[in-house]
Amino acid sequence: TCASAGSFPGTEDDWWTDSTSGVTSDNGSSGAQTCGLALGTGGQKWYTFTWSGCSTVQITLDTSDPYTNFDTQIHVYTGSCGNLSCVASDDDSGFELTSLLTFSAQPYVNYKIRVGGFGAASGNFRMTYTVGLGGCLDPVACNYSPNADWEDCSCEYNPASFTLSGNASSSPGSYAYLGEGVNVVGYVQPGETIEFCGADLCNLTAKFFLGNDQSSWGGVTYSLYLHGNWYTGSAGDGDAYMVEIEFVSPECGCTDPTALNYDPGATEDSNMCEQNVAGSSCSNAQFVSVPSATLMNVSQDNLTYDDWFGNVMKSMWLEFEYTGGVISLEVASQYWGDPAARVYDSCNGELIFSGDDYWISQAYGSLNPRFLISCEDGLVKGETYLVQVFDLANTGNVVLDLRLKNFGGCTDPLAPNYDACANVDDGSCDTCPADLDNSGVVNVTDLLQFVSAYGTSCN
Repeated sequence: TCASAGSFPGTEDDWWTDSTSGVTSDNGSSGAQTCGLALGTGGQKWYTFTWSGCSTVQITLDTSDPYTNFDTQIHVYTGSCGNLSCVASDDDSGFELTSLLTFSAQPYVNYKIRVGGFGAASGNFRMTYTVGLGGCLDPVACNYSPNADWEDCSCEYNPASFTLSGNASSSPGSYAYLGEGVNVVGYVQPGETIEFCGADLCNLTAKFFLGNDQSSWGGVTYSLYLHGNWYTGSAGDGDAYMVEIEFVSPECGCTDPTALNYDPGATEDSNMCEQNVAGSSCSNAQFVSVPSATLMNVSQDNLTYDDWFGNVMKSMWLEFEYTGGVISLEVASQYWGDPAARVYDSCNGELIFSGDDYWISQAYGSLNPRFLISCEDGLVKGETYLVQVFDLANTGNVVLDLRLKNFGGCTDPLAPNYDACANVDDGSCDTCPADLDNSGVVNVTDLLQFVSAYGTSCN
């Protein structure tokens, strides 16, 4: 209904599927107008949409897709449910009675979009949402984009500059160039300046090359003006043939709030965000199930740095539930490193077990440990525990093998000989402790057996 409208499931230049089958019409309660196109009675789906750009943009909605199996209609409104104002509508501009509608969306205006059918028609539909290419539309700006469809407020009127100065020769072959990765921004000789727009703050490098009659860049300085900041320094010293300088802007960093290395002060994304993948941190440990769980080829490239005994190491975090028995934990390095492991009861909690070069039986190499832990080490049935795996040598991938070894005993908590470590009942539970002769009944014979032993010493 209009009152329960949700946001677009898709993003810009995206598509999604939905259905109006079985949906009851809300024409009476929504206040939807005909908007030049009579409303269908077969039910509808409502969406809310707010354009967050800095200028008006042309939004295109299209149900022309083979997945769409009925005669669709699209209506666009502003206002609130019960008091809607018409913006635009379309019935059959798409392929085979589907809808294709383009309307002008103003910044920060809430639009309500109704997808329904002609008459009583209903069914499944796939709808695309397209906004086109954003860019600077001002021809006098240094980063003017003539192919842009809408203004994204990125225009720059104060271009960046790169200048060389000093006593170096400006003969042919003695020059510097500024590059964004593999793309050259421009060449410059001592005493010259180049201007440019929209540089990548996170991928900008200057390289200085010597000419045949020049033995050193000594005395040559550079000045880089970029996004309101000055970067200055020397081009290099000695007689190096080539000097390379990478500019690191304070505005550059990871701008993804969900990433592990998110930088709230960064305004330019570095494309180096580290995603919080399962197992990359204590709070996001990867759950593994026993009795048998083997994790192979866990690349250290996906691991984050953790502190272990004062050393910064890359760690992988796992979580398992202890169900009794003996846990066998074996960790190895594929490249003859020095792996180790720790077991905790929770994040930043109590350390249950820790080991490095200790092993029960040799696995991949002499430094690859294998541990046996159970309730005797403090594990409690039904509780979950964290395993931290790392490589002290940081040589490469780590391999973890986590297995459960069955341990027999009495598993009845009410029995006097209950074994908290056992996970397999071996039939040893003493369910009637007073039946000393195991006859199945407690009688005088059991009493006499007890009396005959009363007062004797026990080893």
